Amino acid sequence: MRDILFQSTALRKERKYREAIDLLEKNLNRIEDEYMVNALKEIVRAAEEGGLFDYVKKYIPLLRAKIKEPKPRQYPYY
Repeated sequence: MRDILFQSTALRKERKYREAIDLLEKNLNRIEDEYMVNALKEIVRAAEEGGLFDYVKKYIPLLRAKIKEPKPRQYPYY
């Protein structure tokens, strides 16, 4: 799923903000947890740069919640 993040970043840099957001939104449920914060940040960046503030309002709370989630313990027997 890193490829999707790279593709969306490339779209954002080409100023195709809506396309970058759409790509990530379509694949959000397939993105692994380790990349989810980066995916949400990328959506927010594209939305801010493109002036799509409804998306900023939609994804900032999700990003905040994801950042505050405790990481699972590496060793389940602790």
